[in-house]
Amino acid sequence: MPDSHPPLRNLSDTEFVEEVMRRYGGIPPEILCERDILALLLPALRADIAALETHQPPRRPPLPCPIVAFGGTDDALTPSAHIEAWREETAAGFTTCVFPGGHFYLESARNAVLAKVSEFLVDAAGPARGRESAA
Repeated sequence: MPDSHPPLRNLSDTEFVEEVMRRYGGIPPEILCERDILALLLPALRADIAALETHQPPRRPPLPCPIVAFGGTDDALTPSAHIEAWREETAAGFTTCVFPGGHFYLESARNAVLAKVSEFLVDAAGPARGRESAA
């Protein structure tokens, strides 16, 4: 889904950090206080943001495999419509899994997310696992 926010990649360092924190959060206060460490982090963070802002996925047929789309209940940057849009990318099954939290729900719901990923992987490997045992 296209981002409806103005681009960040060309902002000054100060404006860039302020806007990243406003939109996403995620930079620990310990890093924000250490300007030298923040300066080391900024090129990688800018590259990440530039990739998000400029990537144009090619049009292609839906994938022949199921997709599981994960999200956070309070993620203002990735609303449920964006998660649901992944349905169009598969010709097989589609499932959504939404966990409590915002854009970085992985931090607060790590164990639940990992358990759900494991569950899906075990289910997906089920028939293959049976063939391995028979061999």
